[in-house]
Amino acid sequence: MNLDNQRLREIQQLKKGYGLKVLSAESLEEAEHFYSKIDELTAEETEILKRCDVII
Repeated sequence: MNLDNQRLREIQQLKKGYGLKVLSAESLEEAEHFYSKIDELTAEETEILKRCDVII
């Protein structure tokens, strides 16, 4: 559980960072790349929360 909590914090920080990169992206392709990273992290976050029996 401790590792899950740590990973969830990391995911939150990464998603925030990618969100800032989306805002400063110079092209649509670059923004889409960062959105795909956010989607991957969101999927991992959901998986961790389900494993911990958190109702979303």
